[in-house]
Amino acid sequence: LLMAHAATLYCRQCAQPVRKDDVASITAALHNRTAGLNDPRLLVTFPVHVPAGFSEQEALDQLQAQGYTRIHAREVLPPEPAAEGKSRRGKKPAGRKTSTTSATQTAAASRTAAAATKTIHDTPAGAGTDAGAEASTRPAARKKSARAPSSPALRLTVVADRFRLGNVTEDRLAGSLEAALERGHGRLTVIALDDEGNEQARWAFSNSFACATCDIRYQPPSPSLFSFNSPLGACETCKGFGRVIGLDLGLVIPDGSRSLAEGAVKPWQTPSFKEAQAELMKYGDAAGIDLYRPWDELPEADRRWVIDGDPHWTGDWKRQWYGIRNFFTWLESKAYKMHIRVLLSKYRSYTPCPACEGARLKPEALLWRVGNEEDAALAFAPADAGPAHGQADTEAEAAPDAGKHAGPYRRFRPMGTQWSDAQLEALPGLTVHDIMLLPIDRLHRLMAGLHLPAPLDEATDLLMTEIRTRLRFLHDVGLDYLTLDRQSRTLSGGEVQRINLTTALGTSLVNTLFILDEPSIGLHPRDMDRIIAIMQRLRDAGNSLVVVEHDPQVMFAAERIIDIGPGPGERGGNIVFDGPASALPAAKTLTADYLAGRRQVSSGQHEPVDATTPRLRLEGVRAHNLKDIDVDIPLGRLVALTGVSGSGKSTLMQDVLLPALLKAQGLPTEAPGEYRRLTGEKQIDSVVFVDQSPIGKTTRSNPVSYVGAFDLIRKQFAATDLAHERGYTAGVFSFNSGDGRCPTCGGN
Repeated sequence: LLMAHAATLYCRQCAQPVRKDDVASITAALHNRTAGLNDPRLLVTFPVHVPAGFSEQEALDQLQAQGYTRIHAREVLPPEPAAEGKSRRGKKPAGRKTSTTSATQTAAASRTAAAATKTIHDTPAGAGTDAGAEASTRPAARKKSARAPSSPALRLTVVADRFRLGNVTEDRLAGSLEAALERGHGRLTVIALDDEGNEQARWAFSNSFACATCDIRYQPPSPSLFSFNSPLGACETCKGFGRVIGLDLGLVIPDGSRSLAEGAVKPWQTPSFKEAQAELMKYGDAAGIDLYRPWDELPEADRRWVIDGDPHWTGDWKRQWYGIRNFFTWLESKAYKMHIRVLLSKYRSYTPCPACEGARLKPEALLWRVGNEEDAALAFAPADAGPAHGQADTEAEAAPDAGKHAGPYRRFRPMGTQWSDAQLEALPGLTVHDIMLLPIDRLHRLMAGLHLPAPLDEATDLLMTEIRTRLRFLHDVGLDYLTLDRQSRTLSGGEVQRINLTTALGTSLVNTLFILDEPSIGLHPRDMDRIIAIMQRLRDAGNSLVVVEHDPQVMFAAERIIDIGPGPGERGGNIVFDGPASALPAAKTLTADYLAGRRQVSSGQHEPVDATTPRLRLEGVRAHNLKDIDVDIPLGRLVALTGVSGSGKSTLMQDVLLPALLKAQGLPTEAPGEYRRLTGEKQIDSVVFVDQSPIGKTTRSNPVSYVGAFDLIRKQFAATDLAHERGYTAGVFSFNSGDGRCPTCGGN
């Protein structure tokens, strides 16, 4: 909603702002732009397109009938290919300027052919190249110069009016501009000339969502354009997911220490495709590729040759090297075979969408920017520009060298733009994807002082109030390290709880009972006071809260504690304490014993970790906020990874180490976060990831069926004499089977 209300569009070709101009805005712009040019002569012009096969003289006659007698320039347009005519209509063709008025060259036109690329200033309509030649003004010559039907299309720049801005009346200026916009179908150009008639400046205007300079039209903004959940805004390639399933070269070449001769390309080491390995050796030797050098040490050009094939690839499989990508493209053409589909699945994984580069939106949505230069400077400032607002001192102390690394905040370049690096850096404001990539803490500070175009309407003011309030809630519950583009599937259970709590805060509910299930999961003790403050804020608003919790900080912040026990399962079910938190340590319950220190948890026997202990080593980890760290994980030991919320624990384990290990074992996985090298992975046989995801895939799942124990139970029942007598199999005793499950509830 904010982008649709307050963002500014920038042309994908010239990087200039695109606005809908009217007579008033054009007038103001002219006064502003001519202030430093000493009141130059101005030509108000509009374009007229003469289609191929039509006579230029016909267009000139119509213009003269309407009172327009001067042509500033003629431009021959290159013919558009028939198949691409529609798709190229929005772009400005790179035509050449010409002074000829006909395709049939006259003697006068031949004498001036050398000047064909020059612009003609203020040429009377119907005049030839030589404005002083008598033949160019005679009716017979005009008839003779009629363009042949096969002649190319023309663009005429017609002069609507000429004046100096200091001398023209407001009525004449407004009338000229309005007429030029009408005749030019919403487009006009104002040309400033000095006293000698030389062009000083040229300014294009348009009254539609189009770049007047580049002649590129854009669609008006709407909230759906900036939503990846809407077909109007979602990337057409990935459908708004930001990722696509494609070839994962890390699975194709899992071991970079192997050479091509040693079988670095894994799928070609099977009997089915050993011919591809032989061809790699043959063509690689002919191309001068070092086949016995480790893959990681090969030059980038040689690796590109192996992956993409011969640079002059024409499709001749028998005489040219096709490369890994073309090999898999050929395999995909055989995907109607089951074994080929199975093979392809082994070397595919989710990779960033090549069309949107993970932005999840169409390129048109990423051309809109909100804010000004000051906002962009704040948003893209490096991480060492100073401590983040609200960041605890302990966090800064925990990473004393964090200031040595520039933050990962850089401007996103939308696909399809033709901007230079300098143009991109000079653009004010942020795109919606830039905003999504900022941590909530930085975004909170940005939105607090975001500069929006005046005047602000009531709807925009209400939008900013809601945005700032919700960002403050996320900051208050300790989620200021997250980014808005963080996918919910990657959040921990505690983070999900706190986001739900933020949603409850945003609704401003009163007289409501909130039931919270361990909201402190995943929170560092440093952040516990934040979650307590949020719950107390809900209470002070007139709500009631019931919290299932084991953390002592939360327990002692409660006005009432209800302790259920005395033990688990059938030994529980009784209320063993009901009173104020201050009285709990003196009670005779297991909970009270541990709180009072009468009982303690034994840490068990510690195994030593020394120089001989085998290790996994992960080097150069730079994913998300991890700053080029090296990590050693002793094997055969219990290793705890801790740190404040958002310090990078989940990123290190879940986003880097786990997929890196799976990829090293040749298993399909997502692309791991950025790291330099993994060593020691051959010392483990497998890797199992245990998280807080719900178990089972159906509503009938339970712990017994999930661990497989129910299979043995069913077999035991199927082995009884009565089951044999009635012909019952193990499936009859399964609530997942049609023979065994209840027909009324379907096993649920």
